[in-house]
Amino acid sequence: MLIYGLLSRARARYADWRDAALDRKYGIETKDVVTDMEATGVSGEHAPHGNHYEPIQLAVFERIVAALPISPAEFTFVDFGSGKGRALVLAAEHGFRRAIGVEYAVRLHEAAERNVARYRRLGGTGIPIELHCADAAELELPPEESVCFFYNPFDGVVMAKVLANIRASLHAAPRRLFVVYRNPRHPEVMANSGFLRCVGRNSTFEIYAAK
Repeated sequence: MLIYGLLSRARARYADWRDAALDRKYGIETKDVVTDMEATGVSGEHAPHGNHYEPIQLAVFERIVAALPISPAEFTFVDFGSGKGRALVLAAEHGFRRAIGVEYAVRLHEAAERNVARYRRLGGTGIPIELHCADAAELELPPEESVCFFYNPFDGVVMAKVLANIRASLHAAPRRLFVVYRNPRHPEVMANSGFLRCVGRNSTFEIYAAK
């Protein structure tokens, strides 16, 4: 047990070091958790349904990409609740066709704009990164093959509305689409969506494919 505990702490420290190294490499600031969402300029009908900002860990993102049965270059990455833009930068680093983020917290969106600008300026890939300061429930999904990413950004109320929009988009333009749900607190919404089937699951994320 002692050895296991030491190894777990060592792995956690290494993961933290890698996350900090990404920020240092591109002069960005994405790694810190933000719990005071009122200070981020959140407002609107769905403000009470949102969760705090927590960046995706690099190691977890790598496992997600490895688990997806796709070639990233053929897919658009859409981050619902994109925060400071870490997942968008990682999507660009992993070769997705383009990356789109939607964030309703004004301060987080502004931080993402700064981070993406620095990433591009300091040698990031030329893959397009598009940022929207908007309610995720109102985002019009592009009619492209997509990976929709959720890091537990909101509760089941908003998640159901977002999934309904995704379903309508697929009905209008049938295509391959995957949903990645990190820290899945409301899996019942996915199960009851009527158009998604689970194709991968572990202790940290779930992957769904459009039927």
